[in-house]
Amino acid sequence: SDDDDYTGSADYNGDECEAKDWKCWRDKYTKESGKSKTQTGQDDKKTVKGSSGGGGKENNTSKDDTAGKKKKAVQGKDGSAKEETKESSEPSKIVKIEADGNDNKYKDEEDRTPTMGAGHKKGNPSDKSEDEDCEDGKYSKRTLKLAYELPFQALFRDTKGQRKFEASSVIVVDDVAYAICDSSWSVSMFDPFLKPFGEHNHQIGDPNREVEDSGYEAIFYDNKTFYVVRESIEDANKTYHALIEELIMNPEVNHDSYDVGKVCKTQFEFDGDSKGFEGAIPIHDVTGELVVLGLCEGNHCSESKNLQRDKGNGRLVAMKQEQLEDGTCQWSTIRVIHIPKSAYFGDYSSIDMDASGRVIISSQEESQVWIGYLDGMEADGLWDVAAMEFLEDYTLYDFPKNDNCETMYCNIEGIHWVDDYTIIAVSDKMKSKGKQPFACFEKDQSAHVFVLP
Repeated sequence: SDDDDYTGSADYNGDECEAKDWKCWRDKYTKESGKSKTQTGQDDKKTVKGSSGGGGKENNTSKDDTAGKKKKAVQGKDGSAKEETKESSEPSKIVKIEADGNDNKYKDEEDRTPTMGAGHKKGNPSDKSEDEDCEDGKYSKRTLKLAYELPFQALFRDTKGQRKFEASSVIVVDDVAYAICDSSWSVSMFDPFLKPFGEHNHQIGDPNREVEDSGYEAIFYDNKTFYVVRESIEDANKTYHALIEELIMNPEVNHDSYDVGKVCKTQFEFDGDSKGFEGAIPIHDVTGELVVLGLCEGNHCSESKNLQRDKGNGRLVAMKQEQLEDGTCQWSTIRVIHIPKSAYFGDYSSIDMDASGRVIISSQEESQVWIGYLDGMEADGLWDVAAMEFLEDYTLYDFPKNDNCETMYCNIEGIHWVDDYTIIAVSDKMKSKGKQPFACFEKDQSAHVFVLP
């Protein structure tokens, strides 16, 4: 059967391989089938290993698709962005069609079918029943393989009194994982091999730094600085904006506390405090300045129930920090980038991008990840923000189901590339009072490592 082509095991013992040797355990539990290292549904692109933030050079053959277009980003009054597209005299294979001002559609002059890889084929996977998904003979081809996992409670010898870990984001920096929870002000630092009660696993900072919950929903790292994003906070003017905090941490010297540096709100405004930025990644524009791509949780960046039901309308907001006349700082909106409709999600819970521009986006509601490519990176690894857009090719993968073909990874809220094949993820607390089925309880408040099929 299809399920026999992978010999992975969730009972991984990191002691059998040398520390930090990802290739050792991957080769041990993955039977090589002759596929090239970059064959993850993106065979026409060469993946260059790198860390989040796109800090390396992209080596793919897809840049010709947009060579004939020139774009200009125009700032709207509300901080959103509109696009003006002009065709140059150079030939272009993809012609942009403005449909209704919201959605970007593309017409391929050669009527080319996007390469979907081994994941879901074109269509809306949510239209299928769970039974059909598990019994159609293709489950192993489109489902992430669990390598190992562990509840947060079992990671730390000292939890600083915390009994819940509503994990919301995770990154790996210099072979160390850092995760945050929207209920806590501390940062979880741990070995990504997820050894129980590891001596190098620590809670950095006071989890009760302030009376209210942190609302931390994203963490990213750039130029030796950690940044955390508070999802959406009401200000004195009764409007809602995300806050981005700089955290000064030096875990090698002090793994007990951190200092808070600059705190700047975003110009981009949200409807309320429940659907703001759920993920963020750093890039550098053509001038070398830091630009943050914030992932909206809700479709159309809205928490309106009607718009929430309009799946496949995910958005990234590109922002750059500016100093205002009153002496405060602000992450000003440069433009809004549309996520392709092939990411047909009811919510968007996390995002990461490797050095080649390969993007992974998770959905908590759909229990899936979408993998595609963001175009617009120059040869020197810097980004032309005005020209950035997603390519058409994509792959969609499910998180594993339980023995009854029920969704059990119901609360994935953080995801990060470890290498070309491997991702680390974290899960939030299961929703109580019957809002989620009991099958969601087993995997909540945990860290997980998965391998792409």
